[in-house]
Amino acid sequence: MTEQQEPVGTIHCRNGTCGPDTGCPGCVRASLRSLTALYERCAAELTRLPPQLTERISGNRRGGITLDERAMATRTAILRALVTWSARVSAERCLPVPGGRRVAPLVVFLDGQLDWLLAQPSAPSFARGVAELTRAARAVTEPEPVRCWDAGGCPAPGCDRMVRATQRPGRRPRLSCDAGHLWQPSQWLGLESRPSVPAGTA
Repeated sequence: MTEQQEPVGTIHCRNGTCGPDTGCPGCVRASLRSLTALYERCAAELTRLPPQLTERISGNRRGGITLDERAMATRTAILRALVTWSARVSAERCLPVPGGRRVAPLVVFLDGQLDWLLAQPSAPSFARGVAELTRAARAVTEPEPVRCWDAGGCPAPGCDRMVRATQRPGRRPRLSCDAGHLWQPSQWLGLESRPSVPAGTA
């Protein structure tokens, strides 16, 4: 119920203080699964930007469709990464890969092999790749952050990064640091050592 109200690509983790960059299995799985919807949402963004931010694709200079280059690049990156990861799993585990170069079946395939992927030496690179793709796709599909501010130092043990808060219209603030630690607004408010948060933002 709560997940349906949050943006596609939101990371869900029981302890609320990690992210896909850290290799948390739950976070990586949530991000991986979100790629199917994010891929489709990027398709919906292909013709939404104004002409000065897009490239005109047509047979002549007067007609044609205006396409968002970021959305195109993000969709290409998502598909290429999923194909590459799936091919590696297939080669090393002798498993058939879903055909057709379609995102949804590839995501399902990788989701079923995620435990194996995260047990490999390349797991950190895979986790970072998934996180980068979800961030890139969200930047295309949710491009209007209303407020951004530094909320203070990250209270996660051993972390010296700054927590950055981002708030979009009608949504709760999202608090995260560059190391991938995520904080729910209620958690942040409950920390005794938290810095002051602008009134009305949490």
